[in-house]
Amino acid sequence: MVGGDIPDHVPGRDLSAILSGDIKQLDEAGAYIETPSGHCGIHTPTHLIGAPMTEDKKGVQGIFMYHDCITDPFQFTNNEESLDDTGKEMEEKLRRAFADYSWK
Repeated sequence: MVGGDIPDHVPGRDLSAILSGDIKQLDEAGAYIETPSGHCGIHTPTHLIGAPMTEDKKGVQGIFMYHDCITDPFQFTNNEESLDDTGKEMEEKLRRAFADYSWK
């Protein structure tokens, strides 16, 4: 939806500049993911991190999946127990995304 009034409590960001051709690339690539099974995550061109959501779906509890998609493109090796700096940063972004959401 472009040009509509989006309520403050709806998560996401305005991508109209990409769609209109005003910019060619976002400053940050990646997608936030939420599944019906109660998991959430972030997938970027280089990494994937996943976590179970809290029962009320308003937070994240632990990390159950972390993959380096460059060195392991088929995601055979789960590195959730040894997060590198990128993994720690992605975990923090995921937690912040839930903390910043207004939950109306």
